[in-house]
Amino acid sequence: MKRVALAAGALIGFVNFVSALSIDVPKPAGYVNDFANVIPESAEKDLEKRLSDYEKQTAIEIAVVTVGSLQGLEVEEFAQELVSLPGWGIGKAWKHSAMKNTGLLLLIAPNERRMRIHTGYGMEEWLPDALSARIINDELVPRFKQGKMSEGITAGVGAMIRELGNKPMAVREEELAATEAKRLREERLAQEHRAFVVKYTFIVVTVLAGVLLVGFIAIARYRRQRRLKEQYQKNVKLLEKCESEIERLRSDQSETEVLLGAFKSEHPQEVWDPLVQRIAGVHDSLMAFQKRGDKIKSEHSNGSYEDADTIKTKVEGVSADLHAAIKLLGSVKSDVAKVRKAQKDAQHLLEDLPRQAGALRNKLNHQDVSSETRELLKKSEADYEKTRFRCQNESVNKLNWLKAATALVAVEVALRNITEAAEKEIASAVKGRALLKSLPDVLDAMQKTVDHEDVSDMTRKKAGEGEQDYERARSACQNEMGNGLNWVTALAALIAAERFMNSVNDAGEKEIAYAAEARREGPKLIRNYPESITRLERIVSHNDVTRNTKSMVGDVKKEYQKVQKMTERTPIDWVVVYPVLLGLESLIADVVKRAESDKDAARRRRAEEARRQREEEEEEERARESSYSSGYSSGSSWSSGSSFGSSGGSSSGSSGGGSSFGGFGGGSFGGGGASGSW
Repeated sequence: MKRVALAAGALIGFVNFVSALSIDVPKPAGYVNDFANVIPESAEKDLEKRLSDYEKQTAIEIAVVTVGSLQGLEVEEFAQELVSLPGWGIGKAWKHSAMKNTGLLLLIAPNERRMRIHTGYGMEEWLPDALSARIINDELVPRFKQGKMSEGITAGVGAMIRELGNKPMAVREEELAATEAKRLREERLAQEHRAFVVKYTFIVVTVLAGVLLVGFIAIARYRRQRRLKEQYQKNVKLLEKCESEIERLRSDQSETEVLLGAFKSEHPQEVWDPLVQRIAGVHDSLMAFQKRGDKIKSEHSNGSYEDADTIKTKVEGVSADLHAAIKLLGSVKSDVAKVRKAQKDAQHLLEDLPRQAGALRNKLNHQDVSSETRELLKKSEADYEKTRFRCQNESVNKLNWLKAATALVAVEVALRNITEAAEKEIASAVKGRALLKSLPDVLDAMQKTVDHEDVSDMTRKKAGEGEQDYERARSACQNEMGNGLNWVTALAALIAAERFMNSVNDAGEKEIAYAAEARREGPKLIRNYPESITRLERIVSHNDVTRNTKSMVGDVKKEYQKVQKMTERTPIDWVVVYPVLLGLESLIADVVKRAESDKDAARRRRAEEARRQREEEEEEERARESSYSSGYSSGSSWSSGSSFGSSGGSSSGSSGGGSSFGGFGGGSFGGGGASGSW
């Protein structure tokens, strides 16, 4: 894997190297290289001398280059590749990290009407991109638009020199070094200050935390003591309440025993014995509660407030048990009251039920009440007599009034249900007789509908079934009339027959309407299909429509041929043809929808491919820019090849190692600068 990685790295380096040699530009002859022949000779000499003198004074190298063509590249790409060519290194690499390169390139392409000020890393602080753009827009562009190329270049170079100033790079390097040293010194002092602050802040925080902890403990202890003292006082009231609850329990027990004594003399043992068993242990519990209360009271009197929580828990335990015992006695009293209420209700029902039965008997004499309902009344009267006999023949203290009341209430409920059933039968009889009169009209309407030629045999068959249902219901009513006919059941059968016949009638009317629609709309659809198929063929002929969608046009044509054969018969059965026509309409609509979907998918696919291509191009651009900055950061300079027209040019204080224009020893251009056009 390492060998593969090394090979890949070498290949990438080679590709970057070749890309750097992709433009064809002659080697430089000096500071000014007018390959496009737009600068007069005299102006070029003056500009050459001015740039040479400026480089000797400041060690800042400015190159002016005009080219006949950008060779298909953007002006930014051409400028970067130009400074990367062997023999075209501009500027010098200095010791200071912020002064990697002190070169500047003014590139003009007259044919493309493009220009750029390209700055080395070391110049970006003194000639930032915004300032380069302003020089282009204020000095170069206005003059270039007037056709004054030479004057524009001279003015642009003058503006660059004016903005850069005449301070030597060695001085600038010393100033930067001093500034950097000051920054490092201030940063070290700041770090020491932060360490000091952190150290003593930690000490102060620790001390404060200790003070707060001690204070918190003291406050918590004080609050606990205060709470316990308050609870100690509350316990006095709790004990007093507990004593009053014990007295209440004693009073309730005595009252309940007296109540049960009288109750036992009035009712059988099966009623009062469960109540006696339920409270059998209350007397012993009362004595235990008294002892527990006295013991807790003694512990409270002899103890301190530190025991307040324990005393509270014990008192609350006794109170909970007392409440349970008091509740038990209350439930016994409630059961005694229920039995006495049952006795009163039973005695009332014994007197009132005969009256209710008599009134119901008169209602059941109606001719429309069924024999089943009359039999129910007889059964309820028999149940009442059994209960009345038991109540009259048993002594009061042996009669279980709960059971008696339950039996009598059941009789009362049965009488109420019988009354509702009788009323329902009478009402059903009224509706049933009315329905018997109206059903012949419903039958006639159904027969008239199904006799139509467009009604299907299936609907006619259902009409026969409906007629049979009606006859069965009508015959049953006539045969049972006067013999206790159950009109509830009869009405249900009549309503079912009516609904069935109405549904058959509705189905027949829908079939008639559908046949009329088929005869009206079918011929129109037949006439429009040739045009619809032609339009469909035009829609699917688009290049983005898939082969599968296009093949569906064949299915449409086959269906249309089938329809044509069906319409050759005389007369045309439009009820059969129309559904096929509607299916063909749906098929055409489906093909159109799929064609549009295919087009949308193709558009999305092209958009995705375009997006992916843009991303790949941007990635290639970033890789190429990375290769420019890394592949030639320590490449050849003008000092190692041909000089920029002079053998001198070394700046005092310069550590770049090059004495002529092009001392690009280790520095690099970072792509900074600005571009423009006119």
